[in-house]
Amino acid sequence: GHVRHAARWPPAWVSVPDLAVQRSEQRYEPVSQEAEGAVVRYVGKHRSFVGELQFDGDGLVVFYPELAELVGR
Repeated sequence: GHVRHAARWPPAWVSVPDLAVQRSEQRYEPVSQEAEGAVVRYVGKHRSFVGELQFDGDGLVVFYPELAELVGR
């Protein structure tokens, strides 16, 4: 589904080498949505990163600042 209002998701990650499970507070805020895709702002609680993620019409992330960009299908 699409993010239609601000939402928090508590994902977790595993640190290496101790394999400790860490919770990561995150917030996602809708910026824009059209048939071709959507833009959602990511706000991390424990780091100063804020970025606008771009999704295509199928919900696939096509651009994630400082991490990834889709270059072809």
